[in-house]
Amino acid sequence: MFQKAIQVFKDQDKAIDLYRKTWEKAFMAEEDTIEYWATQRATGRLMRDNIEILLHSIAVIKGFYDPDIHTLSDLSKLYKDQIEKFSSKEDLASFINDIKEYAEIYRERILSFNNSTLFSFDDNYQRLFHVLEVLQISTFHPFILFVLRSNDLQAGQLLFDLERFIIRRMISKQETKSFNKLCKEFIQNPASIVSRIHETTDEQVAAGLRSISNKNASLLLFWIELLRRHNDNKFDIKELKFSYSLEHIMPQKWEEYWRDMPEKKNLDGTVMSGEEAIKDRHNKIYWIGNMTLLTSSLNSSIRNYGFEKKVNGEGRKKGKKAYAALSITKNDIVLAFEGGENVWNEESIVKRTNSLSQEIGQIWGIQNIQPCSTA
Repeated sequence: MFQKAIQVFKDQDKAIDLYRKTWEKAFMAEEDTIEYWATQRATGRLMRDNIEILLHSIAVIKGFYDPDIHTLSDLSKLYKDQIEKFSSKEDLASFINDIKEYAEIYRERILSFNNSTLFSFDDNYQRLFHVLEVLQISTFHPFILFVLRSNDLQAGQLLFDLERFIIRRMISKQETKSFNKLCKEFIQNPASIVSRIHETTDEQVAAGLRSISNKNASLLLFWIELLRRHNDNKFDIKELKFSYSLEHIMPQKWEEYWRDMPEKKNLDGTVMSGEEAIKDRHNKIYWIGNMTLLTSSLNSSIRNYGFEKKVNGEGRKKGKKAYAALSITKNDIVLAFEGGENVWNEESIVKRTNSLSQEIGQIWGIQNIQPCSTA
C-alpha cells in the first residue's frame, strides 16, 4: 500500500508521514494494539482475527467486495486492485484515512466479552453484541460500522432493528446463508431492514419457541431475567454475568420418574391416544417454557428425578432450590412449587411458554405472539 503511496505522492517523506498518521497509528502504535488486531473471534465455524474482519467489513462498505461473487481468500487481491486505481494523492490519502477511522470505531465500538462481563438490560448496544457473540455472527459488522461512522440520528433504531431481525430469524430457525447479501442490501438501503423483519411472521416466531435449542433458549432466558430486574425495583442486582446452566424442568429422559400424564386432547377436541400423548410430551420438553437457568448444573443422578426431588434435592444432592438465584427459576418454579403448584406437566409448560413469549415480545417488539391452548 505504501509503495503505491510513494509512487502517487512522489515524495517518500510525505508517504512515510501519511503511514505514521494512519496505518501505524491504527494498527502498530503499541504492543497491545498489535495484539488486539491479531486476536481472533469466532465467526460461525471459523476463527478470524480482528484485522481481517475489519478489512473485510471496509471492503463490503466501499463495494469492492461483493459477497455474491467473492470469498475471503480474494480479499488481499481486491485491496491491491483497489489501491492501484488511485492516481491522485487526495483519493489515496482519503482511502487510507477511512481505514484508520473505521479501525478506531471497530476497536472502540465492536464489543467482545469474557466470563466476568456484566450485562444490563439498560444497555441495548451491549445486548446486540451479546446476541451476535452467542450466535457467532460477524456478518453484519460492515453494516454496524457503516451506521456508526455515518453518525445517523437513527443509528440506535437501525441497530435495534438489526437485532430484532436476527432474533426473529434465530428463533424461527431460518437460514443464515443469505446474511452476506442482506448486509450489502442494508448498507445500500438501511430502511429495508424493517421489511425484512416482517418476512418472519409472529406465527413462525411462536412456533420456534416450541422447538428451541439449549444455546438459543439460554440467550433468551438470560435477557428475560434482565428485563424483570430492570422492571422491578425489588431486585437490588441489575447486572448479571452470562454464566448459567440450562436445565429442562421435565427431563429429556422422563420415562422412569414422570409416568403420570394428564388426559390430552387434539385440536379437534378428540382425546389423544397413548402413543400421541407420549409424542406430545417428547415435543413439549423442547418448548422454552420447560427450560430454565441455574447457577450450577444438577447432579446427573437427580436430573431425571420426579418434580419434587428435582426441586428439593435428595440428601447431599442439591436440587433446583439450591441453584435458583434467578427469578425465572426461583419465582416461576421453586416458589410456585412451595405455594402448592407441585405438579409439572404439559399444561405447566404451555402456560409458562405463553408467559415467557410475552416477555420476549416486550424485549424485541414482537406484538402478536398468540398464546397456545392448554387443552
